[in-house]
Amino acid sequence: MKILDRYILRIFASGLLAGGVFVAGLYVLIHFITRVGNLTEGKEALAGIGVGVFGGYCRYYALHLPEVAVIFGPYVVLFATMYALHHLEQNNELVPMYTVGLSRLRVTLPIFLATAVVAAGLVGLKEIAIPGGADDMELYSRLIRGNDEPPSDDVELIQDDRGIIYDCETWLPDERRLVDVFMQDPTASKGRRFSSLQWVGDSGRGHFEPPSEEILPGDLEKLSALHLVDIPNERRRLRRLSFTVLRERFQGRPDRKDIAVALYDHVTYPFTPFVLILMGIPVVMRRRNRHAMTGVAFCLVLSLAFFSATQITQRMAMHGDLSSPLIAAWLPYVLFAAVGVVLLELRD
Repeated sequence: MKILDRYILRIFASGLLAGGVFVAGLYVLIHFITRVGNLTEGKEALAGIGVGVFGGYCRYYALHLPEVAVIFGPYVVLFATMYALHHLEQNNELVPMYTVGLSRLRVTLPIFLATAVVAAGLVGLKEIAIPGGADDMELYSRLIRGNDEPPSDDVELIQDDRGIIYDCETWLPDERRLVDVFMQDPTASKGRRFSSLQWVGDSGRGHFEPPSEEILPGDLEKLSALHLVDIPNERRRLRRLSFTVLRERFQGRPDRKDIAVALYDHVTYPFTPFVLILMGIPVVMRRRNRHAMTGVAFCLVLSLAFFSATQITQRMAMHGDLSSPLIAAWLPYVLFAAVGVVLLELRD
């Protein structure tokens, strides 16, 4: 590695550290302020598992900061890139680099390599740390709010892909069990009531079963159409699942667009920081943009634009027929990357 590459990497790393500390600190500060009113209740709930309030909050943030890093990490990389290049531009260090024949791509090569390392780390958090700590994240989220009761969710009405409607009292996520279920088959004149329906199998392939003493001929065949991902509360947890688990669920229900969108999000996520810096690099490396606030403003605008584009296309795929999950996943990346490559090749 050349001296120039190490120099650029040091500046990039300092910007990355500063941006990461700022985002993490801001998250902890805002979250703690919003939870001050629950300190007494949270202390009592945490004492039930033998944890003090300070240790409980430390555990909560240790579990949730990886998720914060995954969400904001690509944008922090963009900030660090623009900070490093603005530093070079402001000190007139880019001019001699161009003079000796270095291209913009060669100057920014160490940043791209460092981004690859950061992206690999973020993918590790997304695929391993977050899914592995998801249950504890929900546990400590309840405890610091003062809720020490076992988790349960009101699910109201559920409809499977056959049109069968299930009126349920509650869903116990830890046990994967629906309680007090009334099943109404539109092809039958009379509905069935079960004391509970238990999910049997892994998260991808399985089926719901009532208690053995309540099973009648044909019940299991009808219940096989109800899948774990039909539970609304389980759908909200999709983004904390790993790629492997999502793929299993997608194989069990390939018709579910929300699962497909979450699955493709894992595929496209590693490219996010690269697309962002492709757009940011040309703006900073143009000598007329010397003001730091210009770079900060552009960083915010670009981040919001890219985030909005991904959210809009995903919603279009999940709730409409305007695009498929595959197109929704890749369209913003292709468009933003193409614009970035064109801008990177343009000369002043």
